[in-house]
Amino acid sequence: FCISGFIMMMLVHKESPGQKAALSFFMKRAIRIAPPYWFFTILVVGVYFASDGKFNVGQLSTDWNASLSHFWRSALLIPQAHAPILGVGWTLIHEFQFYLLCTLSIMLGLNHRLLLILATLSVLSIALTLLGVVIFHGYGFSTYYIEFLFGALGFRWARYVARYAPLTQLAFALLIYLVLSSILDMANLRHAAPFLRPIGGAMIGFLLINGLIGADERY
Repeated sequence: FCISGFIMMMLVHKESPGQKAALSFFMKRAIRIAPPYWFFTILVVGVYFASDGKFNVGQLSTDWNASLSHFWRSALLIPQAHAPILGVGWTLIHEFQFYLLCTLSIMLGLNHRLLLILATLSVLSIALTLLGVVIFHGYGFSTYYIEFLFGALGFRWARYVARYAPLTQLAFALLIYLVLSSILDMANLRHAAPFLRPIGGAMIGFLLINGLIGADERY
């Protein structure tokens, strides 16, 4: 998500505002991602039938209506209570919501306000999570916007941050990962995962991106 925030910030920053540019931007994202995602989704369904239901990672059932609904929701990346048929597709649901946000920012001429928009959504997502409000099965106003935000900040600040002690940044990224993973493994602290996971991931991603850019330029 941090890498995506970095790249989308770079691309959106270059786009000229308008409907044509916005549509072109979104179609490029869809063409690159949808076909392979659909292929492997269909592959999971095919293996389910070929194995007479023994291989069922897609959570399909003998209820045709439920399975068909599950299939189309998965294929169109529509938020649902269960994971998509291709499990890793949950990340693409977040990604496409982010792409739609970027598309709207281009369409409305808010290209250079994307950082502010992401910061606002991040604060709102934290507030809603604290209040226990769940929208679109957790995909709406998700705390993962924090990672998109830090990736976008990585692009905006790369010229300043990347040159500053890149190896130290990479070391801190590793340290944060070790501490974060240890905390998340504690049973009595798992209730904090909706915050710690994206906030920690955002910090790790920011340091990795800038540390690697700096190391690449220096070494």
